[in-house]
Amino acid sequence: GLDSLKLAYEARKLMNEDSCFKCLACLNELNRYERKHKALFIIASTILPGSGSIANGNILKGFNSLIINAAVVSSIYILAKHNLYINAVLWGIGFIPKFYFGNILLTDKLFDEKEDKEKNKLAKKCEFAINKIWTDYPVKWK
Repeated sequence: GLDSLKLAYEARKLMNEDSCFKCLACLNELNRYERKHKALFIIASTILPGSGSIANGNILKGFNSLIINAAVVSSIYILAKHNLYINAVLWGIGFIPKFYFGNILLTDKLFDEKEDKEKNKLAKKCEFAINKIWTDYPVKWK
């Protein structure tokens, strides 16, 4: 809930005063961390369903998305091929938004989850550094 500029300023001020506070650079690192190329993951998942999930490291979810989307498209094709146009349209209306667009939303969610995991790793590292400062420089209450 702190102002990021104020936090960066205070951390830099402490680092300049005493070199042992260099470990506070992790606060700036944590504050600025952002995974890059989210749009590319979503575009990949739009072009080939499941590829964005696979690129995010969830291979099983990615292959499941690919298989389910392929099954829906092939089912619609088979229905249309057998002149069951109303059924094909209903399948398309019913399943394409759920599975195709759901796949894109899943990629977005997985990307954000992976970003949060990386931020948590940085936060743990930073917490360790701050705890070390607390033990090295204990606060004495009057």
